[in-house]
Amino acid sequence: MAGARASKDPKISKDTRYIIEGLLLLSVVKAQAGAHITDYDNDEYISKLQVSPKTVDEAIDRMISDLDLRAKVLIANMDFHQLFDQHSSLFIYFKNSFEVWPGNKELIESCRAIAKGPVRDEDDATVVLLGVLWKRLQDGHKLKAVK
Repeated sequence: MAGARASKDPKISKDTRYIIEGLLLLSVVKAQAGAHITDYDNDEYISKLQVSPKTVDEAIDRMISDLDLRAKVLIANMDFHQLFDQHSSLFIYFKNSFEVWPGNKELIESCRAIAKGPVRDEDDATVVLLGVLWKRLQDGHKLKAVK
């Protein structure tokens, strides 16, 4: 969060708290409009947070379930190098959604176990994830010419 400090704008602290509470209620707990943060306890929040995938299969299953059909077909029908060059946002998605960026050690080890080359860091792990995603989507979403 960025903006004025509470010392310069006393109302900012209260407004910021409402924004954060609203985000938590809407995105994590899926609360209805008008709900208050105090209606829920910490265990309810924690139980609803997504657990980071520990294996490549878990990560790719989650990603495929999040993609719509159009995106699946688009990815499946791209040349891998074209996908690699044009979709750097997928790398950011992998790093943030699967906690590869801060070091999801179990997922990185899973990437190492299936990689054809070395997996030295998070960037190498995202390349492995992209490759598995692409191959898996090609199995069921590749367009074929029908005569």
